[in-house]
Amino acid sequence: MPNENETLTGISREEAINKFGTPAMINENLWYYDYPRHFYIRFPATPSISKFFIIPYYYSINEGFPFEIKAFVTYDNLKTADVTSYVRWSIADKNIIRRKGNSFFPLKEGKTEIFALYKGLISSPSHIYVKPAKKDNKIEEILLSINIFPHNPNAHQNSSIEFSAFGTFLNAKRMMVYVEDISSKVKWFVSKKGKIRENGGQTVYTYSKEIIYVFCEYKGIKSPTQKVSVQDNTYELKNRLKNIYLIPQILTADEGTTVIMKAIATYLNNRIEDVTGSLLWKIDNTAAATLIDKGQLKLKKEGITKVEGVLFNTDSFSSKIIVKKRIKPTEKESSKIKKESTVKKETINDILKNTEDMIYKLSTEKKNIKSLNITPLSKTISLGEKINFKAAAVYNDGTKTDVTNFVKWKSSNPDKVSIEKGKVTALLSGETDIKAYLGKIASNASHIIIKPPSLISISLNQENVKLHWRKTISIKATGHYTDKNTKDITALVIWHINNKNVLDEKSKGVFLAKKPGSAEVYCEHSGIKSLPVKVSVFIPPSMILKVSLLCVIILLAAAFCILYAATQAEAIKLKNIYKDSPRDAIKKLYLNARKVLNIFGLSDKNTMPPYAYAKTINNIFFIKSNMKYTIKAWKK
Repeated sequence: MPNENETLTGISREEAINKFGTPAMINENLWYYDYPRHFYIRFPATPSISKFFIIPYYYSINEGFPFEIKAFVTYDNLKTADVTSYVRWSIADKNIIRRKGNSFFPLKEGKTEIFALYKGLISSPSHIYVKPAKKDNKIEEILLSINIFPHNPNAHQNSSIEFSAFGTFLNAKRMMVYVEDISSKVKWFVSKKGKIRENGGQTVYTYSKEIIYVFCEYKGIKSPTQKVSVQDNTYELKNRLKNIYLIPQILTADEGTTVIMKAIATYLNNRIEDVTGSLLWKIDNTAAATLIDKGQLKLKKEGITKVEGVLFNTDSFSSKIIVKKRIKPTEKESSKIKKESTVKKETINDILKNTEDMIYKLSTEKKNIKSLNITPLSKTISLGEKINFKAAAVYNDGTKTDVTNFVKWKSSNPDKVSIEKGKVTALLSGETDIKAYLGKIASNASHIIIKPPSLISISLNQENVKLHWRKTISIKATGHYTDKNTKDITALVIWHINNKNVLDEKSKGVFLAKKPGSAEVYCEHSGIKSLPVKVSVFIPPSMILKVSLLCVIILLAAAFCILYAATQAEAIKLKNIYKDSPRDAIKKLYLNARKVLNIFGLSDKNTMPPYAYAKTINNIFFIKSNMKYTIKAWKK
């Protein structure tokens, strides 16, 4: 738990919600909590990518049926964006799957994996299982995919999580795709430390702090694996809406098919809820499909539509529906199908050609392209920087269509930039012109000026530091540039300290601990700021022990001096008494001895002769003295 009025950095918004719950106040980059302590959490001004993933995670498909995969990024401000158009795809075995654009075509039976690459990040794989083309025309209901929830949950020790499985089915005879809860029908499995075992049901028990993987299997199809992070019980799992998923997440179906979807809401406390009836549904292409009821679509025309929903100001993950044109067989073909119970398969080349024809048809149907425009018209960028161009086809009726992914991009100086689907990367300093071509139609030219690489971020080599009092710390600043190079800029940046009573800057990047406390250090250069380094200054226990021992020694020495001085004074006093009156001196010594013995807890009765004995000695001394003086007087 943070200290009172402490400001935390270095954690994402999702981690903050999971650990501390909902904040009392939210600003753009600052969250405030008021219970059980008052503290703040500061986030970077520029959101960074916290997750990069692709869906579906697992997909089972028959030979000859094309499918699509979607790529998403989640930022640390909890926003999610579809980046499918900007990723690069990588297929583990290209003999099983072939790619055309963002569409994938199964070639033969087998298993492979597909990855996506985006801004230097690699996604988790999508596991693809290609099955032989079905030849039994009597099969009416087919299981397409399985999804399980909650998604990658956090859990407490000595608790349990109840998972649910939803299957997406195709009923070919009724031309219907629907989603059904099959939690009680599937076989559940858990994996711990690489060992997989079958679970007794959908409830998974968590005992110790560890990572558990959960998945299920039904009719030969495996669900995506969900990662369960078992943590200690220091934070509360709130009953707060986390994400909304639409099932199916991606689907390819014929015209005329009815699709009955489900919306599943997941909460931070791992509760799931079917919110199909509560969700505000919407689609972006009403020409391809019609929303006839909550979660129910009627596929009308060849094309692609995106389905989304909103609940309590929370957007769902989108689902993509690809509508294929339904080809009706002739009477002769129909009788042949019934007689032989076989399905005619298209070759992969036919599928690719049909896909390209569909893309061209969707872009140009019933319209003539009048011109082709690209944006931006001009741009100045730094070496290594990337910018996205857009290409729009303008038709004779005045409407426009985005054709960025379908045009051919060219540069007047190919050595200066590289172009892929409108994404321009600066390779060398200089100037160049960018154009797009759609058939014989050329776009306007965009002039690009490429300047030397510019600074995009600054990283420090320290995070949270504990520093001894009167010691120094060195912090190194590394600049990250648009050309992906890095440089030590410690001596170039301006250093800032938020508490100069605790830290003092001795030289560039070197700081001295002045007194115990905490301070934050960050640097700035060319308008770019680094994240702060928190420095906690303390006095080490060894130093405290040394100072304490020194104080004790000084006190003992002072006490000894005082005692010695008192003793000397008493000795001088006794000497004076002895000179004046020996008898009084003897008495004084006797009394002082008794005091000393009493100080050490010793009884004078056991260690000294009684006082009466001292009196007797005194009397004898007195008699002898008198006799001595009497004899002397008599002699005289």
